[in-house]
Amino acid sequence: MPRAKPTTRLRPTAKAPPEPPDTTRARILEAAGNVFADHGFREATVRSICMCAGVNVAAINYHFRSKEALHEACMLEAHRYSADRYPVNAGLPPVPTPRHRLTAFVRAFVLKVMDQDRPSWHGRLMAREMIDPSPALAIVIEHEIRPNFEYLMATLTELEPRLSVLQRRMAAASVVGQCLHYFWCKEVVLRLGEVPPADDDWAETLSNHIVNFTLGGLPAIAKPTANPVAKHP
Repeated sequence: MPRAKPTTRLRPTAKAPPEPPDTTRARILEAAGNVFADHGFREATVRSICMCAGVNVAAINYHFRSKEALHEACMLEAHRYSADRYPVNAGLPPVPTPRHRLTAFVRAFVLKVMDQDRPSWHGRLMAREMIDPSPALAIVIEHEIRPNFEYLMATLTELEPRLSVLQRRMAAASVVGQCLHYFWCKEVVLRLGEVPPADDDWAETLSNHIVNFTLGGLPAIAKPTANPVAKHP
C-alpha cells in the first residue's frame, strides 16, 4: 500500500484542509502494522498507534472500530498485498497441466518472500504471530492461507494420485517450507555460504529447483513400500 504523501506546510494563520479518508486509513494501517509487529497484539496500545500515525483515537474508531479490528485488518493486508502482486495462477497457459500449476504456485511464493518492496512489518507481524498467535490468525488462515494450501494439495494429488491424505498434506507443507526457508532463515543462509542476488533469474532458478525436487520426491513417498510414519501411542 502506498505511503501517504507529506502534507505541504502551511502558515500558522491558515487552516489545513481535512485529509482524504483513504489517506488517513492508509497511514493508520501502516503505523499499526509496525506497532503490532514490534510489540504484539496484546502489548500494543491504541495510544502508541495514534502517536505513530499522527491521528486521534476517534480516527481509529471511525476507520476500524476497535483495536481488534485494526489488528485483523493489518494481518489481512500483509497477506493480500503479496497475493495481489503475485497470484498463484499467474502466467498459466490456457490449458495448464498440474506441473504448470505447481510451477506457478512455487514461483509466486518465491517472489513473495523475495519482494524487497514489501513493507517490512508484513513479515515481522507474521513472525510474531507464529510465536504468539492472536485471534486474527485464525481469520487469516481461513480467508487467505487455507484456500491456497488446499489448491496446492489438489495439484500434488493430480501429480501423484497414490498419495495418502497424510502424504499429501506433508508434501504440501514441504513445498511451502522450501519457499519460506529463504525468508525465515535468510540470515542463517547468508552465513552458510554466498547466496545469489534476489533478482528474477535467481527466483526462476530457485523455483525450478523446488519444483524438480518435489516432482522427484512425490513418487518415492507414494510407494506402497515406503516406510510409514511412526505412530505414537
